[in-house]
Amino acid sequence: MKRETQVGLLFFGVLATLFVFTVIIGDWDLTGKYYEVAVEFDEGGGIQTGHPVLFTGVEVGTVKQVAFENGIVVVTLRIREKHGIPDNATFEIRNATVLGGKEVSIR
Repeated sequence: MKRETQVGLLFFGVLATLFVFTVIIGDWDLTGKYYEVAVEFDEGGGIQTGHPVLFTGVEVGTVKQVAFENGIVVVTLRIREKHGIPDNATFEIRNATVLGGKEVSIR
């Protein structure tokens, strides 16, 4: 095998490995099986796009969008399809860490 071919195969092997680790570490779900839930709050409490959404303490999604509409904060949540949220669930914006990170908690 030529030296150029070996270098090319090594290069693409390294790229593939980096992609796989990026997906694993980044917790990307490449299947795209999500649904969205729009929740209204009186106050946003510092919630931002990308913050985690937890259902009974387990991360089930992320905050997709935060909007201010007619005096109400509307937070759109992106929930993994495999996690069903009951109709009587309550939503709360809480501190995720003592350093000020936020999360949406579903009970």
